[in-house]
Amino acid sequence: MQTDAMRRPQVGSPEPTISEMAGLPSLSNDLGPVLPRRIRFWLRNARRLPSEAYTLSGVKRGIDPQSTFERLMKVNRAPEGLEVTISSSGFGRFITAAFIGVWLLFWTAGEGFAIWMLVKGIWAFLTGKPPGPGRGPISLDGALPVGLFLLLWLSLWTFGGFFAGRQFLRLLFGKDIIRAHAEGLDIVHSFGLFRSHKSVAREDIRRFYHQPRKGAFCVEADRGTIEVTQLGSPGDRDELEKLLRTEFMLREETALHAVLPGDWREVPSAEGESVLVKNPEMRSKQSLVMWIICLLVAAVTLYVVASLPEHPGLWAYALILAALAAGAAYGAAWLTFGRNEWILRTGQLVLQRRFRQRRTFRFEAVSLELYEDNSGDSGPSYALNAVAANAPPLSVSVKTGKQRRRIWARGSDPTEPRNLGRWLSERCQIPFDDQTTIEAKEKQFEAWKTKLASAGPLGKAVGRWMEHMRPGS
Repeated sequence: MQTDAMRRPQVGSPEPTISEMAGLPSLSNDLGPVLPRRIRFWLRNARRLPSEAYTLSGVKRGIDPQSTFERLMKVNRAPEGLEVTISSSGFGRFITAAFIGVWLLFWTAGEGFAIWMLVKGIWAFLTGKPPGPGRGPISLDGALPVGLFLLLWLSLWTFGGFFAGRQFLRLLFGKDIIRAHAEGLDIVHSFGLFRSHKSVAREDIRRFYHQPRKGAFCVEADRGTIEVTQLGSPGDRDELEKLLRTEFMLREETALHAVLPGDWREVPSAEGESVLVKNPEMRSKQSLVMWIICLLVAAVTLYVVASLPEHPGLWAYALILAALAAGAAYGAAWLTFGRNEWILRTGQLVLQRRFRQRRTFRFEAVSLELYEDNSGDSGPSYALNAVAANAPPLSVSVKTGKQRRRIWARGSDPTEPRNLGRWLSERCQIPFDDQTTIEAKEKQFEAWKTKLASAGPLGKAVGRWMEHMRPGS
C-alpha cells in the first residue's frame, strides 16, 4: 500500500505521470507503437494537480509555451528561413467529420440517382426508345420541365457536396505549411490530395492579426488579406504570430499607411476624372460566365420555340425561358458595358452609373462610416457607407437609404473595408468614422449604460448586468 510520502513527488525528481501515480505500467511506452502521437504526449506529461492542468492544445499552464509549441507543431529552422507545419488536431473534429461524412453518404446517393435519371431520360428522348419496360416514349412536353428541374437541382447539389467534401478532408487531413524566407511568406493549405499555395512578398507584408470572429490567423498585405491558418488552438496561433513577427521584424503596434484593397482600382473616366471602380479583371471574368449562361438559356429557348407547332402546350415554358434568357442577356451586357463609379473629388465622393458613354449621377457623399452589422444569422458583417450631408446618426433602423449608400461589405473581418475607408478619406479629404474599433464600441457601450441608468432602478440593474458584455473584456 502506498503512503502519502510515496505518492508525493520528491524535490528535484521528475514529477510522476498519471499512470505512475496510480501504480500502473507506463502506457505510453508499452503501447507507444499503436497510440497516436497526441495521446502519447498526454500520457507522458499530464499531471493531477489543477494548477498544472493542460489546455486543449496540450500547452501546460505555468511553463514556457515556446518549448511546448515546438513539440506540438513542427518548427523547422534553417539558414534559408523558418518553416512551421500545423496539422488538424483535437477530438471534436472527428464528431464534426462524422456528421459531414453521414451527410456525404446521402449526398452521394442523391447525386448518383439524379445523374442516372438525367442520362437515362436524355438517352430515351434522343433515341425515341421507352425509358423502361412497360413505359411509352418520352415526349418533349414531359421531358422539358423534369429535365430543367434536374439540371438546376443537380448544379446546386454538386456545389454543396463539393464544399462539404472539402471541409470533410480539411477536418481529417488538413495541414498548413507556413514558410518565412528572405523573399517573403509562402502559405500552403493541403487536405488529402488537394493543395493550394499563396505567396506574399516581404515588402508587401503590413501586419499579422487574428480575425475578430473566427479567430483565423491572417496576414495583411498591400493588396488585401490572406488567411494563414485556422488550425491549432488560439494559443498555438498566438505563438505562431510571435514567431512570424520576429522573423519579419514587425512591431506589434505600427502606424500603417492607407492602401487601396486589391478588389478596387482607381482609373480615369472617359471625361478625364479619377474614379474608383471594382477590379476590371474580375468583372471581365464575371461577364464571360454570364454570356455563356445566356447562350445556353437562349439555345434552349430557341429549341422550344421551334417545337411549338408540334407541341403547343409548351407556350408557358417558352415564355419563362425567354424571360430567363432576357435577364441573363441584361446581366451580361451590364457586366460588359456598364459599371458603378465613385468620382474622387476633394471634399466629396460622387456615385454615378455608367453604361457605355452614358452616365447618371446617383448620390453625393461628404463623409464615410464603417459599422458592424449583427442582423444576419451567420455572424457579424462589416459595411462601409458613404454618407450625405445632414444625414441622421447611424442606428439600428438607419443603416442605408436616401442619405447613405453602401460602398462595400465583408463578413468576419473589417480589415479591408477599413483600409478602403481610410484610403478614400485621405484621397478625398473627407471624415471617416470607424465604429468597429474597441474605443468606438466602448463609447457606444457607455452611451447605452447612460440611457439605461436614466430609465430607473430596473435600467440600472440591467446596466450592471451588462458589464460582462463590455467590449474588450
